[in-house]
Parts: sequence; structure tokens; C-alpha cells
Amino acid sequence: MYGQAVIYFIASLVLIIIFLSRIVLYKGKLSQMQSTYAVLFIVFGSLMIVALFSNAIWVEYNRVMIYVIFAATIFNGLGMYEIFRNNSRKIGTACIMLILISSATFGLFNTFPSPLVRNSNSQVTNMEVTGMEHFLDHYDKNLLIDNLGVEQQRFADCVYGRQKMLSNYGTNPPDHFGYEMNTSYGQLYTEDRYFIESKLSRISYPEIFPEYKHLWLFTPEDFYYLDNSDTSVNKIYYNGEFWTHYVRSSIA
Repeated sequence: MYGQAVIYFIASLVLIIIFLSRIVLYKGKLSQMQSTYAVLFIVFGSLMIVALFSNAIWVEYNRVMIYVIFAATIFNGLGMYEIFRNNSRKIGTACIMLILISSATFGLFNTFPSPLVRNSNSQVTNMEVTGMEHFLDHYDKNLLIDNLGVEQQRFADCVYGRQKMLSNYGTNPPDHFGYEMNTSYGQLYTEDRYFIESKLSRISYPEIFPEYKHLWLFTPEDFYYLDNSDTSVNKIYYNGEFWTHYVRSSIA
């Protein structure tokens, strides 16, 4: 998924080590441009690592990665030109071609999210939009909403614009709908709620991670039980790709 980024990161790290060894051993110097982009790469790379392993900063690591790749791309060009401009031009040309071909190959497969890169398509379908329109026009605003595979506020923005904010949204159902410990979804709650889902939620794990079934948070068996055996769940809308369920709590 991040193959081309890893290539650029490794190349930048190798160049930094080479330049540092030159500075320490031979009193060499970096140009202003080389120094600037080397520092940018180190700073943004450090922030990306922090974002990857903690919540110390307010953004996700993949957002910071954009700036790391930007700095690495320019620094790699400046660094390789400096190293290979006088000597070993054939080796330099081979290294540059290898990097470009490898990153282009990875980039070709990473252009769009797909199971090939362990990700689901980010597009939505007409049936999902239709299902959310129906839900937003009819739901009880006093009830909580569980969702799976549906970005509720994004759909609300699409249907109504940014002026309308949903209430009681943003919660996810428990893993396996709680069936590992209970016989019904509603046993986990003290208040009734809605559960909305899309086709994507049902096929994501089998399609993207088929070999890791022991790690799936929801299985086809869970959805079969939800549809056919769970007496606390009532299906109130279905259009082929979008479901709206009413979940009755065990003590409501």
C-alpha cells in the first residue's frame, strides 16, 4: 500500500547517512537547498512517526506522510545529482531508473483503493445515498445510531449540506454484535437505537483480508444471525445495498 513511499524514505535516509559521513569525515558541506529539504524530511518524518504510534498530535500519520514524500522527492533528486554528477554516472543512472520504475509500479496499483492494497473503494453508490436519504427523512432524532460502513455525517452533508448536523451519531456496534457473549444485539444496550449498514460492511473483511478470518470483527455468520435469528433486531429498510435496523434493548 505504501510501497512507493517506502522507496523514497529509504533513499532519503541513505543519502542523509552519506552526507553526514562526508561532513564528519571530510568536512564536507551541503548546499542550502539540500540542507533545507533534508531538515524538512527529518522534521515531517519525525512527526509522521509520532502520529503513527501515538495521539500526541492532532492529525493522522497518512496526512503528514504527504509532506514527507514531498521533501523526500526533492531531496533525493538533489542528493543523487550531487553524488553521481562527476563519477559513476552509469551507476547513478541505474539507481535512479530503479527507483523511478519501482515507485511507478507501486503507484500504479495504489492509484485507487482496492483489495490489492488492502483497502476498500472510497466511492459510494446510488443505493447508499438513496438509503441514507430515506433514513434521514424518517429517523427518530431521540434515538442513538450505530453504523457500520457508513459515514453518517458525510451523507448528511451530501443530502442536506453542511448546515444540518446529525445528533446521536458516530457509534459502532460491538465486535460480532456481541454474539460471542450474548444471544442478541439488544442485550448490550439499555436504550433502543438504530443500526445502519451498507453492503461494504458485509464484504470488506472477506474481500480484503480473506486469509485472516480469525481477526475479522464481523463475519458472514454474524450477519446471517443478525438477519434471521436475532429477535432484538427488526429490519425496517433494505434496498439491496443499504440496511436500516431497529434494535430493541433488553430492558426497554
